Amino acid sequence: TWQWNATEHIGDDTPFFTEYVPEGSTEEFRQRGPESDWTHMNDIDQLDNGNFQLSIRNFDVLLEVAPDTNAIVEVIGRPTDHSVMNEQHNPMRLNGTVLIADSENNRVVEIDVRTEEVVWVYDGTGSGQLLRWPRDVDRLPNGNTLITDSRNFRVLEIDRTGEVVWRYEMKQERGVIY
Repeated sequence: TWQWNATEHIGDDTPFFTEYVPEGSTEEFRQRGPESDWTHMNDIDQLDNGNFQLSIRNFDVLLEVAPDTNAIVEVIGRPTDHSVMNEQHNPMRLNGTVLIADSENNRVVEIDVRTEEVVWVYDGTGSGQLLRWPRDVDRLPNGNTLITDSRNFRVLEIDRTGEVVWRYEMKQERGVIY
């Protein structure tokens, strides 16, 4: 019922590519990722306004796309600017913010959609074990946050202060939780 082709909208010689991809890194963005997958689009969600949010991991950006025109109406992050996100996974849009598993920065962040300001971050500091390669993060109805901490072989539920209130571990099995 709907299709959006990344090549047409963020590929070479598109307005997005010209504006967002740093000059001199065109070849790098053609060859991104160990999977030879130049975008590694890893999540798509329909937003309350009917638009779609796309997570373009190898570009370190989230795109909001209007399905009626296929236009990019919002960009969060910038390719190669890892202060916002670095090879993110499974973002969850909230009320004016987006919760992101910031995988290569080994943290989860909540970012103000309008300003791109980080309004909340959790990396495991103070819990006794830092996050290693988080792959999913979800805000639960009770306000807590559920995190898959892949390379620590666990799932955590934390409260708003960062206290772990529940955990499930698979260290013995070395089960990478994705």
